Amino acid sequence: MRENSRIKWPFYLFAAALLLAVSGCMSVNADGIKTLAALGKDQKWQEEQIKLETKRFEKAKKSLIREEIEPGWTSEQVGDHLGPPVIILPEDYGVKWIYKRGNESWFDGEKIYFLFDEDGKLYEWKCVITECPPYPRQKETT
Repeated sequence: MRENSRIKWPFYLFAAALLLAVSGCMSVNADGIKTLAALGKDQKWQEEQIKLETKRFEKAKKSLIREEIEPGWTSEQVGDHLGPPVIILPEDYGVKWIYKRGNESWFDGEKIYFLFDEDGKLYEWKCVITECPPYPRQKETT
């Protein structure tokens, strides 16, 4: 009987070590699944942001063509009309708001710049690689 107990101890020790190893792998695997789920959500969020950026760019372009945005508007008025820009850059004269298509490059894609002075008033816009009316608009006189 004593020999049986000698065989059982190593077996139980091995079984306990195996159980700990497997449970550790399970927790690592669960963490991996959580990470993959989070990445999937991040990718969905990024896709939504790309669509939003493109939608806002299109709205900016159409708004300029339809003359819906006026010189002298505040940055708040432009933001309310178009939604937030992709990026706001500080400049010597104030700030530059940039709208672009979400899936286009910063270097060679279409962009629209809205330039605001220190008081937050729109004093110019520029369209890069896209067509839109020049600033300031020339009103026709009849």
